[in-house]
Amino acid sequence: MDYRYNPDWTFRAGYSFDETPVPSKQFRTPSMPDNDNHWLAAGASYKYRKNLVLDLGYTHVFYEDAEIENTINLVSSNLAPLGTFTSTLVGEFESASADVVGAQLRYSF
Repeated sequence: MDYRYNPDWTFRAGYSFDETPVPSKQFRTPSMPDNDNHWLAAGASYKYRKNLVLDLGYTHVFYEDAEIENTINLVSSNLAPLGTFTSTLVGEFESASADVVGAQLRYSF
């Protein structure tokens, strides 16, 4: 959503729901325990001159809890035939958050 306060100032706000591409807890990995998340954003633009604009933005991302139950089958190499081993990681990653801040200076010719 954009709100033009006056010719020099524009304010912005938004919300986004990002659904995880990970289909279930069996496919989650500890290096990337992705789950659904919600994005809240706010920003502003200030027109300093006719061709010079300053943009500022802030986003806060809320990650939902993610369960993991990932099983990996490890097969030994042909050089050392020891058989097949199974490793299972079970747990829960509690909700987390992230902050994103951005700024840019736009110059129009």
